[in-house]
Amino acid sequence: MTLHSVRFFCLWALALVLPFTASAKQPSLAPSLPDGAIGFVELSNLGEIVKSVKDSQAVKWALTTDEWKKFESSPEYLKANAAKSWAELMLGGNLWDASADLLSGRIAVALYPGEGTGSQPTGVAILHLDESKALERGRDLLKPLLGTAGKTVDTSAVWPGSNTWSVKDQAFVSINGGWVVAAQHRALLDRTLALLGNAKDKPAALATQENFASMERGLGEEHHARVWVNTATIKKSLGDRFGLPKKAEDGMASFIFGGLIELADRSPFAAATLDVRKNEVEGILTIAGDPAKLPEPAPLWYVQYPENGVIPLPKTPGTLFGFTMHRKLGQWYRQRDQLLADRLLPAFDTFETGIANLLPQKDFGQDILPLIGDNFTIVSAMQDYKHLDGAPGIKLPAFAAIFDLPKPAEGTDTFALFFQTLGAILNLNAGQESRQPSVMDTEMYNDTKLSYSRFLSKPKGDRLALAYNFQPAAASVGRKYILSSSVQLCRDLIDHFKKPESSQWQNRNSEMVVDFAGLAKLAELNEGFLRSQDIQKGTAPDAAEKRVGLLIKLLQQFDTLRYHSNADGGMFKMNLKLGWK
Repeated sequence: MTLHSVRFFCLWALALVLPFTASAKQPSLAPSLPDGAIGFVELSNLGEIVKSVKDSQAVKWALTTDEWKKFESSPEYLKANAAKSWAELMLGGNLWDASADLLSGRIAVALYPGEGTGSQPTGVAILHLDESKALERGRDLLKPLLGTAGKTVDTSAVWPGSNTWSVKDQAFVSINGGWVVAAQHRALLDRTLALLGNAKDKPAALATQENFASMERGLGEEHHARVWVNTATIKKSLGDRFGLPKKAEDGMASFIFGGLIELADRSPFAAATLDVRKNEVEGILTIAGDPAKLPEPAPLWYVQYPENGVIPLPKTPGTLFGFTMHRKLGQWYRQRDQLLADRLLPAFDTFETGIANLLPQKDFGQDILPLIGDNFTIVSAMQDYKHLDGAPGIKLPAFAAIFDLPKPAEGTDTFALFFQTLGAILNLNAGQESRQPSVMDTEMYNDTKLSYSRFLSKPKGDRLALAYNFQPAAASVGRKYILSSSVQLCRDLIDHFKKPESSQWQNRNSEMVVDFAGLAKLAELNEGFLRSQDIQKGTAPDAAEKRVGLLIKLLQQFDTLRYHSNADGGMFKMNLKLGWK
């Protein structure tokens, strides 16, 4: 590691380990940083998070687990506890309380282009802390250390009342009351102090930089954490598409994420925020730019609302997971020569040959793709195994894929043909594996024809093969075609799509929900299997039982994980929210 890298690491470490900072009561530190930055991080009001973590049920539960008790006797814990005791001695109080006091202000770190071509970025960090006994104690400890490690620099003319030290002319630290400033270079320090001291010839502030100000207008400044990246400046250094090849090396990555690269390549900035509340944490990643204004082929990845969008995720009994996404599959497939690396293209020929075996006399590109819409949805839910006289040894949830059909009649016929062919293939596999054969059957449910695979006689046993989790079913409701692994889930989805509002477009590019309570129930149903898998890996039976129990309890501590993405106010936002009990 080079000396420059060491200095760079020390600057970041200093910014992060000094009184961590933050208060929504204090204004943002962006007006105190010089303009021209390529990156910015600000933390705010972390004292609230410390208090929330200390009092949370999850932490109280974790401290009662056998794993924690075992950790308490480990060398790592003893070292950590010794460090905690030393910190409490230095800070003059309980570490939880001292941390909450110290984390009551703000911290900001900004990066700037280095001097010369190919040079590494240089940085400056600012901490603005609320006055407290812990801060006073920390300041009294820090000043002698800096005086020993470096030499005094007079900056009082620029920032009255400041005390500044230079550490081998490679790092500079200035303290003034509840303020701490650290920089790698003297010139950057002087520009920052000029802003803090409101000097007559002070430079322009980062807050006035247009692509930064645009971020603040769109996202606000009151967040526990926020990050801003000057993508336009970074692109100048890395080149078009940030140095990424024009043709993707991974087909799935291109289909899912290709639009983000196209947007970021034309974006003035990207940003992220993080907020922690009583029972949830929310993060938002933002890329500046309006997807509707992107040139071809970028629009294939984005919604053109209200012409299209994604449907609301179905809420069926026992739902575990749901995901819906908007993509113009047909356009992406037809333009694969321009979007994907040449080495990936032969795989599409193989794929089309396989489709031709399932759907005879049907060309995938000409006959099938035009029948598939731009909204794809997947859901998963618990199932009851009423189609069995027993249960599988490994209990899987039911799954369903939901397709939008621009031409419902033609699309339904094509999917019905696929479903019949699938049933024949599954029967052949059943015969090869000595499982119960099945026949195709239909029923009318809620005025809808439901096709499904019915066993000739109910399979019996408490530890049936994995394949008995599946009883394929299919149905068409309006523009939606349902392909499910369970008759009951198919019925539930029919009920759902009979409601007119279930098929109304949302102005979202994608959406996902994960239910942890359902996952905990699924883990409980498969507790014996999970335990046996752990034992096979060499874990003692008692330990395996405790580990599986811990996994279930851990899942029970969480509520839901939610994600959605959409264009909003000239920005594309990706929102992730995790809730706990």
